[in-house]
Amino acid sequence: MSENVSNILFTFNSVFDIGLAYIMYIYDNYNDERYTKYFRKEFCNSSINTIKNYVSIEPHKNPLYNIFNTEGEFSYNDEELDSLYDYLRNKQYKEVINYMAPNDIFKLCQTYRESSNQSGIKTNIICHTDEEIDRIKTIIKDQPIKKVDKIEDIDMNIYSSIFVRDVDFINENYRTIKNLEGKTIYIENYRFNYRDEGYLNINEEVANANIIKTVEPYKDIVLAFGRKIKE
Repeated sequence: MSENVSNILFTFNSVFDIGLAYIMYIYDNYNDERYTKYFRKEFCNSSINTIKNYVSIEPHKNPLYNIFNTEGEFSYNDEELDSLYDYLRNKQYKEVINYMAPNDIFKLCQTYRESSNQSGIKTNIICHTDEEIDRIKTIIKDQPIKKVDKIEDIDMNIYSSIFVRDVDFINENYRTIKNLEGKTIYIENYRFNYRDEGYLNINEEVANANIIKTVEPYKDIVLAFGRKIKE
């Protein structure tokens, strides 16, 4: 491999909007009086862009907090929302994945792919399931994909950068991911990736060993939150 070739790794969740997917799945499959009375009124007639913005500024990773009331007569508590989210992730993921639409990071990945002969930049998307692979192939058939069964299977040796949606994917796995040192880590600008005081919630050891950058998942939706990376 020539030294001027730059390889970039994208996690599946960094290029597909999983938060929006769970919300749209709920709208389509829980749209009857048993559940709609618990919906937040401001979401019922919201545009897709408005929902995307709500997801970006929601401090909870669980996107269902965007849909359901957490106060008042018709509301769910944290335990109920987390239980429903776990159920959807573990039992309904194959259906939810059909609602996953590519974000602007996916477009960036495709720009790199299409210009790779000139730029030398090679891309790869990490997938954990056959359904994720199929979802990508329905959009781009020749996108390089790396299927991994375990986090230990991820090796950053040939990659210069990685894009992730959730900072905790790095925080929890940086000792497991091989050769995660001296890389550029791009973390998407969601509110749940930040501490209350506004600093990115990145592990100090990871930050000291790598270059940490943030990136907007949608170029037309800027996170309405003071984002800072601790020097």
